[in-house]
Amino acid sequence: MQRISWEQSSERCYVIGPYRQPVATVSPGETFQIETLDAFGNRVTGPDTPPTKVMSLPYVNPVTGPIYVDGAEKGDTLAVTIVEIKPAREFGVSATIPEFGGLCGTSLTRVLNDPVPERVWIHTITDDGIIYDPNLDVPRIPLEPFTALWAPHQS
Repeated sequence: MQRISWEQSSERCYVIGPYRQPVATVSPGETFQIETLDAFGNRVTGPDTPPTKVMSLPYVNPVTGPIYVDGAEKGDTLAVTIVEIKPAREFGVSATIPEFGGLCGTSLTRVLNDPVPERVWIHTITDDGIIYDPNLDVPRIPLEPFTALWAPHQS
């Protein structure tokens, strides 16, 4: 099975679109594996590596790609089936960043509070789920991103 990794590109890509040459080519119907980085490029590894010290905004959420599909043409609709999702590391990261994200004001959305302070949370990932906060009544979030939160419409 072909493995497509973020390591295959000499520079990170932060925009989905026709701006770069493909990092890999796949055939219609081919099963392949994609390896990705987290939103911070895997550089935030604990409270001692806050996002503002290890990355440059707005360069967040790197993507692996683009990936060329043999025979696909501009305007085609492509269907992709996700077979499995596996965490790449034994932990996940959450963070608040001053003047960035959904908790800050913009020219269109005014807020009365000062910017939220920068803070990093590390969440251990186990076979039983993600330990969001061990002090909660239900501390583990299941590792079932589609079945736990979304179910297709049944008619």
